[in-house]
Amino acid sequence: RRLFSPVNAKTRKAARLADVARMAKVSTATVSRALTLPHMVKGRTLERVQHAARTLGYVAHGAARALASRRTHTIGAVVPTLDNAIFANTIHALQRTLDAAGYVLLLASHEFDADVEARVTRTLIERGVDGLVLLGTTHHPEIYRMLDANAVPYVLTWAFDENGNHPCVGFDNHAAAMCMANHLLDLGHRRFAMIS
Repeated sequence: RRLFSPVNAKTRKAARLADVARMAKVSTATVSRALTLPHMVKGRTLERVQHAARTLGYVAHGAARALASRRTHTIGAVVPTLDNAIFANTIHALQRTLDAAGYVLLLASHEFDADVEARVTRTLIERGVDGLVLLGTTHHPEIYRMLDANAVPYVLTWAFDENGNHPCVGFDNHAAAMCMANHLLDLGHRRFAMIS
């Protein structure tokens, strides 16, 4: 006796835009507008479309939408590891910021292996990310070639590129350390210890 019988995804058809339009008694163009630009649709019409979409369990086809708009509303991030709270906190903040801006974060980890970093970066670019976030300034040379060849916007975080070759959000560790050391010297201190 079978207690659980999973639904076969191939036998059950997903609701289409036309199904929502038929149920809401509007055109497919109106459904599309209501779901992507709701402020441009009259209140009652918008309610009917949203009700139909919820009732049918309609979810927009991301690949089709991306083909039409040439945007996926996804940002890729490649980090060294998720096994470190510092990186996890960075990803958490990035996720919250992107979500507030209407983007989804796709995350990859390379475990400090340059070849893996190049491979996962290529995969994110193939998936059509609208932009990429990388940690640090040291990366496989192939990564910059891929980003340039595919015109993918990117930013380096936790980084400071003093030559100005790459867009960065970060800090100059050397200058900060010099500033701290000079401050302590100016106070008259001569013996230092550092805990890192």
